[in-house]
Amino acid sequence: MTFTRAAEALDHYAQQLAQLKEVTALETMALQTKQLQSFFDRELWPIVTQLELPQQQSQWHSATTEIHRHMRLLAVEVSFIKAARQEHTRQQRLGQIEHRLGQLQGFTQVMVTLLSDVQP
Repeated sequence: MTFTRAAEALDHYAQQLAQLKEVTALETMALQTKQLQSFFDRELWPIVTQLELPQQQSQWHSATTEIHRHMRLLAVEVSFIKAARQEHTRQQRLGQIEHRLGQLQGFTQVMVTLLSDVQP
């Protein structure tokens, strides 16, 4: 796997995260979350898990693991918001989703930084 391909996949993933953060309609949010998860599973995860970054390997591994974990949690939170009956609960869930997306953006930025530090 090339660093360029990983950088492109991370950039695309970051763009999808930013778009998802702007969504307010629940059905659109659910659909975009599924699309993000699909891209993550099919494209990003296979690329980033195969890269080896000698000096930053532990940071890279931690970031990829956290992104994987937060993606699963995001899917759960989106399904919970669809089941929320009260507005207060819905707003609380939206806050949790926004926080989760922010965390995902942060981990993605860490990976982009690590990758740019070792690119030839």
